[in-house]
Amino acid sequence: MPSVLFGRRALWGLWFALTALPGGAQEVPKFAITKFHVKGNTLLPQSRIDAYVAPFIGQQQDFGDVQKALEALEEGYRKLGYTTVSVLLPEQVLERGEVLLQVVEGKLRTVEVQGNRFFDADNIRASLPGLKEGTAPQVDDLSASLRVANENPAKKVALQLSPGEKEDDVIAKIKVTDEKPWKAGMTLDNTGTPQTGLNRLGISYQYSNLWNRDHVLTLQYQTSPSQMSDVKVYAVAYRLPLYGTGDSLDFYATDSNVNAGSIAVGPFDLAITGKGSSFGARYTWNLKRRGDYEHNVVFGLEEKKFQSNIGVGALQLGNDLTVRPASVQYQGRLARPDSEFSFYGSYAHNLPGGGNGGQAAFSKARAGADAEYQAVRGGLTLSRTLGADWQARLVMTAQWTDKPMIPGEQFGVGGSSSVRGFLEREVASDKGHQASLELYSPELCAGFSVAQRCRALAFYDLGSVHRIKPLPVEQAREHISSLGLGLRWTYARDAAFQADYAKVQNPGGTAKRGDWRVHARFGYFF
Repeated sequence: MPSVLFGRRALWGLWFALTALPGGAQEVPKFAITKFHVKGNTLLPQSRIDAYVAPFIGQQQDFGDVQKALEALEEGYRKLGYTTVSVLLPEQVLERGEVLLQVVEGKLRTVEVQGNRFFDADNIRASLPGLKEGTAPQVDDLSASLRVANENPAKKVALQLSPGEKEDDVIAKIKVTDEKPWKAGMTLDNTGTPQTGLNRLGISYQYSNLWNRDHVLTLQYQTSPSQMSDVKVYAVAYRLPLYGTGDSLDFYATDSNVNAGSIAVGPFDLAITGKGSSFGARYTWNLKRRGDYEHNVVFGLEEKKFQSNIGVGALQLGNDLTVRPASVQYQGRLARPDSEFSFYGSYAHNLPGGGNGGQAAFSKARAGADAEYQAVRGGLTLSRTLGADWQARLVMTAQWTDKPMIPGEQFGVGGSSSVRGFLEREVASDKGHQASLELYSPELCAGFSVAQRCRALAFYDLGSVHRIKPLPVEQAREHISSLGLGLRWTYARDAAFQADYAKVQNPGGTAKRGDWRVHARFGYFF
């Protein structure tokens, strides 16, 4: 077989020459390709290299097949996250059908940290363990680490990779926006009850860089300003970012002497659904990002000790009960310039046992309640920007089960973050759903201050619950709804105020049609 001289420059020159000839005069040279030799590779096994180039081996090949093999190999590196790798075609003589491809693995020469004020360079470098001088960066691993790093409330990190002076050099620049790692704050709202006082005062403290490893500790306390001895809710949360895997681990505990409320523990908002205590752990497994779509799986295990958990309607008669639900949850988020969609779906199964966690204790708490209860929960949020800076938002949540549930695990509706115009969890039962539709006005405070943001809104809320095997004195179903107007105001990240005026449309609990309620909340952080 005659020898053929070619390289990347020769291939392009021949292609232009051939395309310049008249149609009938074009004749692409054919030759055999029996093997591709790939030099310079240290990242992929030979079997994978062979698989990428195998489709372009044959007896009647042309220069286009050589180019396709080069591109297929380069694309293979990119799909595996090695975006700094390039494949070249050295000038060569084709003999015995063997083609040489040269791999150039771009490796980190230097890593620069820029803009950090409160987090030192060692901390920032530890957030991205995949950035090691002398190695080719793996973009998927770096993206996973970046995602976890940017969940820290006190720092945000961006990574830029650029070519160095040499062909195989890569320069990494880590650009940091950070603030002091501790934050304290207070909140005041009216999510209480007539029995314990309508107002609630919350105090919180968060430190976001324990041990210089980005561990986050959150402490919270909530009480009633008018009846402090009657309302005491404590919460603590601890988050460990796992940068090596791109995941995170959370531990939390709460203690409450009231039957309803909501308190944030770290990244989660936990509903206080019964007097007692709880503790648990959650492992967040972040899955590979798909374009604009982020998703993860959360595995959870917790123990809740309820006090006075026998329920007849809303009446608590005095039985202690322990539940240990194990759960798995899938959640996703899709962000676009003019919209954002997020959702979750979870399955929970109780693990019975212990003195107050067996079937006998469940039977005392609720006739027909199963100690091995199961529950499916889900929800979605859709936000969209409309014309002229108007915005719309839809929120839906639901719970399904096939057995009677104890009061602490029932689905509750009503309150400032559910169906407004009602008390917190004023209506609750075994399964149900809730939805809120909100329409936000254009920005109203743009002319006052760059730091201020405020919008007015109109809303419609509805909720429905269904009781399984109701007693004669209990309602099988309840449907409630309300509509109203509200205001949202923020000042930088230091202060926030919201107020909603809601009027009851479909009554339930103690609320009657036409009743109105104002839900207000103010928070200040420093």
